Amino acid sequence: MDKIVADGEKNKMTLNIHGSNYTIRTAQESQKVTDIVEYVNQKMDEVARYQPKLNYKDVAVLAALNMAEEYNQLMDIINEN
Repeated sequence: MDKIVADGEKNKMTLNIHGSNYTIRTAQESQKVTDIVEYVNQKMDEVARYQPKLNYKDVAVLAALNMAEEYNQLMDIINEN
């Protein structure tokens, strides 16, 4: 499975995640990366909406925990089949 960020890859992209810009190099197709960034922004926006006083790092950590929970739920469903 290809990772979004890959050392030495030629495709360079600038991403805006929750108001901050990040430049990455990736082997992924740009539309795939765009879809992932939209998902991350959605999750961070959800956390920030319910916890407006949190700083950027805390929003990111809580969003990551929510995404990890979703991932684990999906893995449980896959492993049941």
